[in-house]
Amino acid sequence: MHLDASGAALATVFAQGISMLFALILFMKRKRDFSFNTDSIRALKIGIPLALQEFLTWLSFLALCAFVNRLGLEASPGCGVACKTVNFIMLVPSSLMQSMASFVVQNVGASNGYRNG
Repeated sequence: MHLDASGAALATVFAQGISMLFALILFMKRKRDFSFNTDSIRALKIGIPLALQEFLTWLSFLALCAFVNRLGLEASPGCGVACKTVNFIMLVPSSLMQSMASFVVQNVGASNGYRNG
């Protein structure tokens, strides 16, 4: 189909979408003690800002890489090393943020603590 890198990107997004759809269907078919209603999804007040923060962080890295790739072969490997170093350094704060979000969301779901409005 001669799509090169854009074809690989499209295939990846398509595969992830199909995977999410199958996971959602499987989740809905199995009977669990969980329902999608306004009380059970109050955690989105915390989850959406965290997801937006992660999305914008990775979007900025993507924009930086696109900019540096235009500078030539000398700048691109240096940026790659710098990005890998930043990713390694950011593992700890990112992991802490995600783990704390899990605890907070569990408390919000159980109506223990954290009230917003």
